[in-house]
Formats: sequence, C-alpha cells, structure tokens
Amino acid sequence: MRGRIKSNLRRIGLDVRKASSARLMDFTESDLDPISAFWRARGSQFFIRVPLSDIRHTDLLAFKCERSNQSPYLRTLVEYADGTCTTYAGSWLETVHRHYHPRSAAELMGIENPSCPELASAPPSGALLPWNTHSPREQAPLWQSTIVRENRENGVRLGYEAGDKVFGPTSKQKGELEFQRLVRVFESIKSRGYIRNEFGVDNIGAFILLSDDDMKPKFLCVAGQHRLAALAALGYEHVDLQIRNNVYGGIFRRSEARYWAPVQAGYLTVDEATALFDRIYRGDPPAGFTRAMSEVASPDLMASAS
Repeated sequence: MRGRIKSNLRRIGLDVRKASSARLMDFTESDLDPISAFWRARGSQFFIRVPLSDIRHTDLLAFKCERSNQSPYLRTLVEYADGTCTTYAGSWLETVHRHYHPRSAAELMGIENPSCPELASAPPSGALLPWNTHSPREQAPLWQSTIVRENRENGVRLGYEAGDKVFGPTSKQKGELEFQRLVRVFESIKSRGYIRNEFGVDNIGAFILLSDDDMKPKFLCVAGQHRLAALAALGYEHVDLQIRNNVYGGIFRRSEARYWAPVQAGYLTVDEATALFDRIYRGDPPAGFTRAMSEVASPDLMASAS
C-alpha cells in the first residue's frame, strides 16, 4: 500500500522521502563562494550566508538592504525602531503608497520608452523580471492572485482592488495590513532572532545574479521580503539565504540575456533586458520611483535612494 501511494504521488510530481534526507545542503559555515556552492549542490536548493548589502529586495523596486535608503519596508521599520513613527498613518510606507503610482508594467520595470507596446499598456501588476516566462497580460492576474492570497493568509479578505504592497494607490485597510505585517515580523525577530527551517519551508529565499563585468554575485529576494527588511532594520549584517531552484535553475547570468523568455518572445530587447538586470544588480529603484518621491524626501535621502 505504501509503495502504491508513493508511486501515485510520483505520477503527479511529488516525491515522498524521509525528513532526514530532505534537509537542505548547508554551506553557511564554509568559505565556499556562492557559485561554487551552486555547483556543489548539484541542482538542489541550499543555504548560504551572505551580506545583507548584497541582497536586493521589494521585488522590481530592487532596493539594497541598507538602512539609509528609501525602501518602503526598510525605512518604515527604521522609523518604527527609533520611535519616529509607530503607526501606518504618517509612516514612510503610507507616504510611498500616496505618492508612487506607476501607471504601467513598463514604468514599474523602469523602462521609459518600451519597445513592446504591451508593456506600456499592461497594468503595473503585469511587470516582468527580465527572465519571466509569462507575458505581461498573463503575469498581471498571477501577481494579483498572489496579493489576494497573502491578504487572506494574514486574516483579511481583500481583493486586489484594495491595492498592492509597495506602490499605490492603496486603501487604508491594505496599508494597515502591510504595516502590521512588518511590525509583527520585526518584533518576532527582535525577541527570537531569525529561525530558518532546515527543510526549506518558508525561509528567506533568493536567486543568484551574476554580472558580466563583476563576478561577485548579488541576490534577488523572492520570498521573505518583510523578514529581510526587519533583519536590516535591526542591524543584522548577514543572513542565511535559501537559494531557490525552480524552473529557472536559481542563477541568472547577464551574458545569457538573449535567451531569456521575454527577449525571445519580443517583450524586451536584449538592451532592455540587460538594462533591467543591471538596475536590479546595482540595487537602484526605477526612475519613476525617484521622481515620484523627490518632492517628499530630503536631498540626503534622495542621494541614498540607490
């Protein structure tokens, strides 16, 4: 009977193994560089310890994990930690929600004059990472359903019309939800530290980004954005990342941009794809964000936006 159940599960793509054999490979205590760890893991997900300054977070806003920047999550938690603002009202997150309203997928991606008209007409929720496998029109409902699911998992039934996480327009209820998520995570890590799951369940996860000119990898956070912001706000300098291994393989090389799906499908030119990769790699927010926030931020903060 047990063998028949395992066989049936394998037919639908599930592999049942003993928990002890499902632990992720752990390179956090070694001097192994991320690329060597990637190859040594032989296609499996793994843990590696990296400086927070090498991680880019908040999705396509791609902020560095540095306390001095304008990340809607990180700056909000810095304000919360020092007592400057302890409510959503008046927080940096609310300020971003009120002022940063990208009008299209292209604008959120930071592409000023997109070669593909669909990027200019698709909503911001249709924005693509340069290696995304969906079209902008396919991506939009997928992203919107993710936001709705996260709302439900956090105890609030809100549709996507209530707003996104890191840009506006956003309803007060959605803004309050995101603020409380940040505070809960901050207080939990402050009192207990960051506790990772050895079997790869719900950890801070990232992909590896490898540039042509600078062989030092950077990392794009794809899971655990709130926790990452909390760690940075609390002054952590390193974090144990889970390098994700999905259909993409977990590593993206700039030199392979011509082969990425959006380029092959005509949604991005090679130049657009590499420019988007470079922006994320550097940790620069889209130009539209900088323009939108220039009237509400001090000159010092604008200088440190990237």
